Amino acid sequence: MLIALITFFASCQSGTDVNQKLSKTETGMEMMNKITNNSTMSKEMMGAMMKVMKDNPGMMNTMMGNMM
Repeated sequence: MLIALITFFASCQSGTDVNQKLSKTETGMEMMNKITNNSTMSKEMMGAMMKVMKDNPGMMNTMMGNMM
């Protein structure tokens, strides 16, 4: 689930560099681990995810449905 959120968030950003890096499983996992192990980055990611969910209620409903 977190990988999907990171990928979604990264796809909203401009530039193909991030997309290329996330397309490799090892790199995506490394980025996710870096974010989750850093409290500042983790808080920033949660804030960004809450904003995305607020701006796109359909996506939030889909994610909540998938979690259930």
